[in-house]
Parts: sequence; C-alpha cells; structure tokens
Amino acid sequence: MIEEQLAPPNPIGLSDSTTPLPEALFQYSFGRPGYLVQSLQEAYRILGVYEPDFNDFSQIELTGAILKRAFRNVLGDITDDERKDMWKDSEFEEE
Repeated sequence: MIEEQLAPPNPIGLSDSTTPLPEALFQYSFGRPGYLVQSLQEAYRILGVYEPDFNDFSQIELTGAILKRAFRNVLGDITDDERKDMWKDSEFEEE
C-alpha cells in the first residue's frame, strides 16, 4: 500500500474505509495510479517536504484540502464533460 511505503508519522488514511478519503482519491485520480502518485508527490511539495531545509515530518498534516489542491495542480481544471470522457476511457470493456 502507498501509505505503508510513505510511512508518515501521522496516519493519512489513504485506505481507511471508515472515511470518504479512499473513494475521493479514486474519483480524483480516475482510478489511475499514475495520477494518484503524481498528486501525492505534489501534495508533499505543497507542504514543503522537498525544501532543502525541511527535516520534520511531524509538523506536516496532509489534509483533504491539500490533496484536492494537489490534484487540481496536476490535472488542471477539468470540465465535467472531460471528466466523464476520462471515466469512459478508463472503463474496462469485456470482449
């Protein structure tokens, strides 16, 4: 799991089924791991983790607002029609 690999000092809850976060992440990423990974990287960039003087993970909190901003930064402002097309393109069709 991604959260186990990140090992944040404060649990994020990426796979916590008692919260809406896993479903929201799936919806935001259109079920595509590449979008999810890029957006998580962007979220940590927003929080300053990649700054040369950063050294204290206990001081950061990855919130839903940060994740939403990160997805928007990665994917841009997608219209509802574009979103629907992406969902349609990502669906598996049986032959």
